[in-house]
Amino acid sequence: MSRQLKDLEAELQTALFIREQHHMTLTESGGIFQSRARQILSLINRASDEVKISNDELTGTLVIGCVESTISEALVNYIKAFR
Repeated sequence: MSRQLKDLEAELQTALFIREQHHMTLTESGGIFQSRARQILSLINRASDEVKISNDELTGTLVIGCVESTISEALVNYIKAFR
């Protein structure tokens, strides 16, 4: 990992981290790069979700709750059948 970070710093011609003996902290440039990288990753995830939706694939999170143990057993069977 450290080789990849050093290669990235060389490509950008700037230090992204302040390296100390037992830890590293971001420089101002590193913070800017991190912020943009997170934005890019978020956009990639959104684009992926949009493509799946356009292909009629289900996406997202389904939360199901139940109280009775007999209902929960039946619910497990329904979920298995759904998959």
